[in-house]
This record gives sequence, structure tokens and C-alpha cells, in this order.
Amino acid sequence: MILRYHDFFGEEILYTDLRKNVIISTNILTKLRRIRNTKGEYKGMNKKRVWTVLTELARRVAKWYSDTILSEEFSIQQKIMNLILTTALGGGSVALFVTTVLRAYESAAIIGVVLLVVCASLYMSVKKKNMKAAGLIICFGANIVVFPVMFFASGGINSGMPVWYVLGLIFTWLILEGWTSLILFLISFAVMAGTILVASYQPELLVEMPAEYAVPDVIQAIFIVSGIFGIILKYQMYVYEKQRKQLIEHEKDLVAANRAKSTFLANMSHEIRTPINGIIGMDTMLLHECEGNKALREYGQNIMSASQSLLSIVNDILDISKIETGKLEIIPVEYELFSILNDCYNMTAPRAEQKHLKLSFLVNPELPTGLYGDEVRVRQIIGNLLSNAVKYTEEGSVELSVDFEEKTDDHMMLVLTVKDTGIGIRREDVVRIFDHFTRLDEEKNRHVEGSGLGLNLTKKLVDLMHGNIIVNSVYGQGSVFRVKIRQEITNPQPIGVFGKRYYEQEEDDDQEVTRVYAPDAQILLVEDVPMNLLVAKGLLKYSAVRIDTAENGREALERIRDKKYDLIFMDHMMPVMDGVEAFRDMRENTDHLNTETPVVIMTANAIVGAKEEYIQAGFADYISKPIREKELYEVLAKYLPQEKQQASEGGFDGIPELDLQTGLSYCMNDMDFYREMIEEYLANDKRSTMEETFAAEDWGNYQIVVHTLKSTSLTIGAVALSKQAAEMEKAAKSRDTDYIREHHAELILKYTELCDRLS
Repeated sequence: MILRYHDFFGEEILYTDLRKNVIISTNILTKLRRIRNTKGEYKGMNKKRVWTVLTELARRVAKWYSDTILSEEFSIQQKIMNLILTTALGGGSVALFVTTVLRAYESAAIIGVVLLVVCASLYMSVKKKNMKAAGLIICFGANIVVFPVMFFASGGINSGMPVWYVLGLIFTWLILEGWTSLILFLISFAVMAGTILVASYQPELLVEMPAEYAVPDVIQAIFIVSGIFGIILKYQMYVYEKQRKQLIEHEKDLVAANRAKSTFLANMSHEIRTPINGIIGMDTMLLHECEGNKALREYGQNIMSASQSLLSIVNDILDISKIETGKLEIIPVEYELFSILNDCYNMTAPRAEQKHLKLSFLVNPELPTGLYGDEVRVRQIIGNLLSNAVKYTEEGSVELSVDFEEKTDDHMMLVLTVKDTGIGIRREDVVRIFDHFTRLDEEKNRHVEGSGLGLNLTKKLVDLMHGNIIVNSVYGQGSVFRVKIRQEITNPQPIGVFGKRYYEQEEDDDQEVTRVYAPDAQILLVEDVPMNLLVAKGLLKYSAVRIDTAENGREALERIRDKKYDLIFMDHMMPVMDGVEAFRDMRENTDHLNTETPVVIMTANAIVGAKEEYIQAGFADYISKPIREKELYEVLAKYLPQEKQQASEGGFDGIPELDLQTGLSYCMNDMDFYREMIEEYLANDKRSTMEETFAAEDWGNYQIVVHTLKSTSLTIGAVALSKQAAEMEKAAKSRDTDYIREHHAELILKYTELCDRLS
């Protein structure tokens, strides 16, 4: 009777699979017997070899157990149940053997029944993969059928059965789920309680256990049950520890992946923006040089528009990637709201005008002038919404309304509303409008260029600023996007009437001189891309500064050793030695003439936070590529020595008839040479000759004279006079005397005014 309760541990389903391993081990032993010689020695076999074979056999069994019984396709709950059942199979098999040897046939019979229940449960779990059925079989069969019978047949409360009941009840919670586990637990508990009560009031129903077996029975029950729970807990700890290590490794991989992604973003930013920088820079110079050619200027403007669109897409991709990796941060600064609105209007107006759309900015004049927030992101949100509205509106209007809500002395809710009369959005598509790369109604909008990134980025930026964005749209009639973001107030003075301030600002901009003229200044350009060098030198030519170049950081270090520069522009990513390495070397090693020279990083690495990192590293300033002429000259004005900057630009900036930069470009940016050309121009006055040939109607010589005037005027930068002379040359060549007589006096007057000013 002592081992009769081991019948809970058995498993029939494993017989077929285990038999294979038994056959393998039997074959091995057979081979060992065959090679044994007559003296009982092994041929070619030693103890180490036997141990190796047995170890390999154990490894295969363990692998089979892991792959079959504890397969990764099972849940942790099912693995625990299979573990308990197989443990029970082992214990039950031992109990069946012992009870049979001791001739306790009643106990052996009960153990056999339990083994059948266990095998059936294990079959349903492992082979049929039906955990619920397996749990019901073992819980119902053990708790409700087998355990009560064993209780009465084994001495009742004075045996180890109460311990087995505890195992059965806990087992119910472990392997079943939801209401099934609760209901079966209550039923099992009721059966257990009823069994104990019946045995208490009807003790004659109990089969008394011999006294010498009672204590060992309780001990072995406690030992086996605690062993089962120990195995369960050990396995759970193993699983949890494995998951913990996997989580740690996963976190390490995520950190490495984020670092790799950040590096990739920086490299991609540099590699993509570098050619765009070249295109925009060269196109800027083209636009400067084709003032008189309307067709070429239109081509150049189209190139600029396309390049800026491409740059905007690249920036959107980089920003979205930074947001997804948690690297994009909101950087609040003090800013003027009018400045943002002014920029957004200037960016949107040309595209709206091209499509003949009415663009309106309705700005509450009571809005505070100064706010505190992320100026760049607010501008980006407004710009994206306006760009999207213009893109999907073929006729009608686009309107930006700027207002406020919940205003206090320190804070307010900035309300931005963009309304258009465009194609609108279907109701079922509204939920997808902010998804990645989503373009709705593709068939209807196939002619509209776009990547589907703008609204997605806008939504992410608004979320980062703890704001909200909503959209209302009627398909075929238009859409309304409304954004609300909280901003601090730094200057409560009202912004005033936007339209009035805009035109006043426009007039001030027209009068503003941004270029610096510094022919005595010496700068060093460190850049490995020839096109970028051409762009930078082309933009700087109007300053007349003297320029040296270097293709990498090491070459730059050689140049600064023996020559003093007023300013150094340094690219970041270059072969041999990059710009940051070269800069560190400049600051650490003082064996050169430029220890105090300001170094400005000029790079295509324009991801968010790059500027702050470069400034923190010690660079004087930061210019992102593509290089913008205004930004470049602002840096020149800020860092070139004041004594080398000529504010009057050689004394010719007050002559409206002259384009000084054009004149200097024809004189190799040499002001002394330019002055000589002006003197030569005045010395070769053509007015008297023009008057003589005009009076004599000598159109052949008149053509020659105005041709000369055309060329010399363009050489000194008198572009308008050159164009006028070209028209007169054309008329003289075709003998259009009426045109010549009509415009001759006007040409002489303009020529005279220019000469008087130059004199």
C-alpha cells in the first residue's frame, strides 16, 4: 500500500518514442558484447569510449525530450503540464514496479488506472496539441475519480492522500484557464471535502493501512509532491532567466541598431544632400548669370524648385526616422511668430500663384508677438499643411487662419487652421491620411507629385509637442486641418495686421544689403567634392575674398601650419582625415598659425541635433548643405575681421545702374582691376560718336558703336544699359530706323546718367 499513490505518475504515449532510444541502446550493448574477447576484454573499446557512447545517448534523449515534450510551439503553461505528466510517468512506473514486486496487487491495479489517465492526458497534450482536453482528463480523472477511491482504499486522512489532494487542486489552477479552472477547482474541492466528511462519519468504509506503512506513506507523498513543485519552479526559473538574458541581449541589439541607424542617417544625409547641394549651388550661380535671358532663368527656377522638393523629401525621411528611433527632440527657443508666418507665405505664394489660387493669411492681430517653443517645428507644421493644401487644390483658394485659445499671461493654445477648396478626402480614407507613404485616391491624383510623408511627419511632430491635429473633409469640396499646440508667451505685444507688416518687411528686405566685400580677407575651404568647391567659390566670388582649398583634413593641417587664415570652412565627412578629426588636431596641437582662427563646419549632416553637437565640439558655427547664399554671407560678416570688411563695397554700391557683382565677376573679383575698367569705360566715351552717326543716318557705323557700348557696359555691370544697347544694335542691323529714332534719345540719356554717376 505504501506506493499505491504513485499511480499518478505515468505516461503511455511516450512508449513508442522511447522504444526507439531503448532499441538504440540495446544495439549498442549488443555490439559491445560481440567485440568482447574470450578473456572478457574489449577490442578497441575502453571505459572512455563507453562513457562517450552513454553521454551521446543521454544527449539524444534530452534533445528528443526538449524538442517533443517541451517544444517551443507550446505555451509555458502547456510545457509545465507536460513536465509534470512526464515526471508522474517516471514516478508512477517505479511505483507500479514496486507494488507488483511487493504483491500489492490492489495498489498496482489502481496505479495502472492512473497511468492510463496520465497517458491519455499526455497524448492529448503532445500529439493532439489540445491542452484543454488534456487538462480536463487528468484533473477530472485524478481529482474526482482516482483520488477518492485511493483515499478510502489507503487509510484515509492518516495516509499521504491529503498531500496528493493538494497537488491535484493546485494542478487544476496550473493547467486550466478562465472559468474552466475555477469551476473544476470548486468541483474537485467539493469532492475532496465530501470524501473526508464521509470517511469521518463512516469510518467502516476505510481500508486501514498497516501501521508500519502509514508514516513512510506520508513521507514519500510529501517527497514526491514537493519534488514535482520543485521541478516546476526550477523550470519556470530557467525559462524566466532565459527570457531575461534574451531581453538583455535584445536591448543590447536595439542599442546597437539605434546607433547603427543614427550613423546610417548621418551618412545618408551626407551622401544624398551632397549632390543636391551641388545642384542647388550651381543653379544659384546660373540664376545670377542669366539675368537677361528669360528662358534660361525660367529653366533655372524650375531646377531650383525641383531640387528644393527633393531636399524636402529627404529631410522628411530623416525626421521621421529620427522620431521613430526616439532621437528627434523638441528644442524650444524664443521666436517671433510673424517671422514664421512671413517665411511660410513666401514659400507658398509662388506655388499658389502658379496654379492661380487665392492664398489668404487670416491672422488674429491680438496674437502675442513673441513665443517660446520649437520654432523650426512650428514652421515645418505650417509649411507642410500649406504645401499639401496647394498640391491638392486645382482651383479656388487656400486659407491659413492663425488664432489662439486658453490665453493666460504666460501660456496660450496656438490654433493653426488650413482650409482649401481642393479634392477633399473620402470619409473611409480619413483614418489613413496620416499613415506612412499614403497617397489617397491614386487614380484621380496620379498627376499630383508627392511622397505621402508630409502629413505623417506633421502628425508625429504635433504629437511630440503634446498637441493635437484633426481633419474635416467633404470629398470633392475641400478639407480643413486644425492644429492646436501650447506655446509660452515671451512678448505679449500684439502682432498687428499681418498684411501691413508683410509689405513693410518686403520693402525692408529689398533695401537690405547682405553681401560682404572683403578683398583682403583670406579663407580656407576644406572640401573633398569638386562640385561643392565650385559652388562655395562661386557664391563667395562676390565677396572678393582670397580662397585656398584642401581636399581632406590632413591637407588642411598642412596648409594652416605656415599660413594665417581669417576663417576656415571645414566639411565633416572626407577621406584620409575627416573634418572633426582635423579640428581636434588643430586645437590640441598649437604648432601652427591658426590657433585662434574661427572654424565653421559646413556639412550635409543636417539631422536634428547636429548643430548643437558641432558647437559643443568647439566649432564656431554651423552651415548645412545645400549652402544658402544669405547664410554664407551672414557667417562672413560675423567672423571676418571688421577691418577687412569694406561696407561701401569699393564705393560703387550707391550707383543703381550698376550690378557690382556682375562687374566684379568679369574682373576676376579684383576691385583694383574693376576700378581700372571703370576708368577705361569713362575714357572711351561713345556719346559723341553715337550722336554723329545718328545724325548722318550712318546705320552701319551706328551698329558698331552700340555693339561696343553693349559689351563694355556689361563688363562693368551696367546690365540694363547693355540690354538697351543690344536692342539698338539689333534694330540697326535690321535697319529698323523707326525704332532707332524712337529710342536713341533715351539711350543717350541713360548713358549720360551712368557716366555722370561714375565720374
